Amino acid sequence: MYVHLLNLMRDPAFLHDDEYHIIFANRAYLALTSSLLEEVVGKPYYTIFPKRDAPLQSCREAIKEEGAEEHTETS
Repeated sequence: MYVHLLNLMRDPAFLHDDEYHIIFANRAYLALTSSLLEEVVGKPYYTIFPKRDAPLQSCREAIKEEGAEEHTETS
């Protein structure tokens, strides 16, 4: 059910684990990256989009915090 709701969003969104590997990406994210879900799952998000050399600082900080479960980053 949650996957369906995320796929209804027009904004690109993805979920990553504590090692920054994508565990899910919605349709908008996949369209933006011209990728299939199978191609991005398991890869560090920062190697796909937004392309960077390392995770966003806000992601690193959120993972360090206990109980941090979600964060929204805009660029």
